[in-house]
Amino acid sequence: MDETTDPNAAPSLRQGRSPREHLKRAAAVLPMVRPVARYVPKNPAFLLGAAAVGLGFLAWRNRERIRRTAAPLIEDARVRGIALAQRLPRRRQDEIGA
Repeated sequence: MDETTDPNAAPSLRQGRSPREHLKRAAAVLPMVRPVARYVPKNPAFLLGAAAVGLGFLAWRNRERIRRTAAPLIEDARVRGIALAQRLPRRRQDEIGA
């Protein structure tokens, strides 16, 4: 059994792509990245923006898993908030509601 038909092989090898082809793709992207890379030392906001976009992308891809994880925490906070509001003196509740 060779690398391209081995079910336990890395995904890139199962698809018939060699590691060299991945390097060629990375080299093809470099001309697009170089102009931005020149300005990063002068303006680090490029890195901050890229990090924000990357985190946003990851959050979007994992939004269902994040929702499942956060739902119990949000529900618990809602219940505690309601309980705290009910324990406040009546006068203070009127101020909050108004």
